[in-house]
Amino acid sequence: MKQTCVICGDKASIWTRTKINDGFLCGSCVKQCSEHLNKFNTLSTDDIRRHLAYRKENLESERLQEFSETMSLGDYEIIRIDENNGYWLLETEKRLVHDNPDIFSFSQIQSVKMLSTKECLNKYDKINNGKKQRIPKRLRRKKNRSPVYGYWFYIIVTLDHPAFRELRIRVNKYIINEKNRISYRQALGTAVNIKNKLRELAEKSRNTEETTEKTEVENND
Repeated sequence: MKQTCVICGDKASIWTRTKINDGFLCGSCVKQCSEHLNKFNTLSTDDIRRHLAYRKENLESERLQEFSETMSLGDYEIIRIDENNGYWLLETEKRLVHDNPDIFSFSQIQSVKMLSTKECLNKYDKINNGKKQRIPKRLRRKKNRSPVYGYWFYIIVTLDHPAFRELRIRVNKYIINEKNRISYRQALGTAVNIKNKLRELAEKSRNTEETTEKTEVENND
């Protein structure tokens, strides 16, 4: 059955369309959405319209025009920072061209925490969508041999932002075998550095805003 895009009305090809709660988006409209927008199937047409309005506003904003990088954090997903204006953005491999990156201010950060998750790398099989799936022989755990685990590191940033409540920043590109202590320590160190720096810049931004507001009140009095 032919499907049309709920936003632009064009054909929503089976190869490029994305399912939302009450219809489909064509590939062109999906590309206009932020790379950080997730769980499309939970969003309605009105949600997407509001998001695209925000994206247009972001593209035309002074923040984007004024952004000038002074620092970057991370080795895989990159946080680019403009310390002078108090802005930052996150680049991922989801987009080859970053012509309309979401610009955040440090004052919008509510919390920053580090998260690590682990996966068993040498199980006999694993469950995928309720079905058992054989994994490569080289990764299978032989009888009576201890399991081997791999680790992912993330930074979770909670935001006070009109389009996003949370960003999950992945630190390592590939899963790290627990036996590789050097890579593990490097990824852990990178994650801790990102967490501490974002907290520091967010606190600095809030203090600056409070000082500015206090000065304005005193001048008005």
